[in-house]
Amino acid sequence: MVVAQGKENSEWRDLSFIERAVFALHMEERGFDGNVTMAALSIDKAEAAKLLGVAHSVPTNVVFAIGPAPRIGRPRWIALSKLIEQFGNHKKLDGILASDSFKALASDRRFEALFADSKTAGLSKTKFRLF
Repeated sequence: MVVAQGKENSEWRDLSFIERAVFALHMEERGFDGNVTMAALSIDKAEAAKLLGVAHSVPTNVVFAIGPAPRIGRPRWIALSKLIEQFGNHKKLDGILASDSFKALASDRRFEALFADSKTAGLSKTKFRLF
């Protein structure tokens, strides 16, 4: 049933990289075998490892605050996770994610704004910029 649901979801809507990663993580957390996850997403073992690697390294609150970000692929999600690891000021990050100006942006734009801000000045040293 899980495999059928995963395939139906994939056919119904083109899931973004991070949506597939979150789905794979939920499957893992619920104790499903990796083969079930791979069948549900129609992926191979290497792709499953990539999805889970990102899902484990990007904080869940960041993923949900950004949203599906359909134009953002694995390399940029990995880069963002490394930038988040470096600064350590999670209260400031949470403040950015909760800000009305951040929430007003489209999903891809939220990713880009957070990525650019953290890359150029470090989240612990900068104010949130939209541009």
